[in-house]
Amino acid sequence: MNFRAHYTSEGILPLGSFLFQPDLSFRPWSVFYMTDSPPHVAALFVLALVSSVCLALGYKTRWAGWICWILLLGLQVRNPLILHKGDRYLVLILFWGNFLPWGKSFSGDHGFLTSEDEKVHLSWGSVALFLQICCLYWFSAVTRVGPEWQVDGSALYYTYHLEPILNWMAVPMLSTGEAVLEFFTRAALLMEMFGPLLLFIPVPWIRFVSILLVMGFHIGIMATLSLGLFTWVCIAAPLGLLPSRFWEWRLGAFLETHLQSAALVLHRLRARFLSRLWVPSEWSTLLQRFTRWLPAVALVLTLTTLVINLGGPVPFTGPTAWARVLGLDQSWGMFSPSPPKISGWVTADATTRSGREFNLLTGDPVPPGSFRGHPSSVWDQRWRFYRANLQSVNFGVHASIYLNYLVRQWDAAHPEDPIQVARYNWHARSTQLGYRLAFEETLTEAEYHR
Repeated sequence: MNFRAHYTSEGILPLGSFLFQPDLSFRPWSVFYMTDSPPHVAALFVLALVSSVCLALGYKTRWAGWICWILLLGLQVRNPLILHKGDRYLVLILFWGNFLPWGKSFSGDHGFLTSEDEKVHLSWGSVALFLQICCLYWFSAVTRVGPEWQVDGSALYYTYHLEPILNWMAVPMLSTGEAVLEFFTRAALLMEMFGPLLLFIPVPWIRFVSILLVMGFHIGIMATLSLGLFTWVCIAAPLGLLPSRFWEWRLGAFLETHLQSAALVLHRLRARFLSRLWVPSEWSTLLQRFTRWLPAVALVLTLTTLVINLGGPVPFTGPTAWARVLGLDQSWGMFSPSPPKISGWVTADATTRSGREFNLLTGDPVPPGSFRGHPSSVWDQRWRFYRANLQSVNFGVHASIYLNYLVRQWDAAHPEDPIQVARYNWHARSTQLGYRLAFEETLTEAEYHR
């Protein structure tokens, strides 16, 4: 299972080894630092599942939200090598969402909306969420300073040659020609720069159109690129900015009726089956006191987040230190300042005692096929992110760690035919403008010899 491979003592990077990796130097706190034994890690996963269900149903929403955030942040800190930008964005949206009264509407705690005033909420928490969404696009746009974005508009041409992350619509888009790709490159850049500005216009239908624009932008990305959680979180995040007038329109009224019915059922079930659950009064008092300080905390952290995004001097002291410990450190700009011009795939070619030669990653015989011949499913996206992130760390060290893990897994399953020799190879392919033939090269990054 993935949780054993990525988070336990039986996996690639046990806790003792992880904490001593020099290239993974900054490690904020994590509840997953307590232990890496499989039963304890599984118990934390179960707790995360329970708190997520409670948050989704609106039961003890304030408690469930903070517990979800603590466990999610701790999970990401435990193994940063399997993360993607969507994981960082998710923990940020969850953090700022905990400053909002999102348990007061359509939830098991409070049933349905009781007044028109509850459809509008303004606080430093809502301002922080608003700015966080804008920061994603603005600070992505300002980092796209390469000629592929600013001069010839070839950024999407290069991006659609990155085979490991291509989705079903990428190849048809690539076949439309460089002129069409240049148009969409410039359109994407303009959307990131000016799309969020529409959110500031206090006209309900303009706000609604801007939210649809953002969602449509990411649906287009999802059709061409496989970026894991990133596109899903980017589609869901703006829903919290829907104007209050939305609930008076036909679609909003339809949704409100069904959400109210579902929330009323949840509220009745809560009153019948969960009302007797005992919660210490001291806990409730502590949470109420903490809630009073939320506006001030949100203000300080919002300003600190803006400073981090602006790229100014951010010494690890005071509010900035707290922002980093709380997982608010961030940097946006995927494919910035320019998209990669070299892509490829990896193989782990192995030879067993009986003379069998195959690729440890796919089970296919050597020589390896291309990545397009072995597309990643949704279940092994973490492995794809892991192999991609190895390029940005001490590649040789972590490639060797990964190769040794793969050999251990094979030997444990096939003790009668253990691996004698294995190599972790990076098959690089350069992208040329004008659809010219690419240059290919194979590099051996790690070796194993019994």
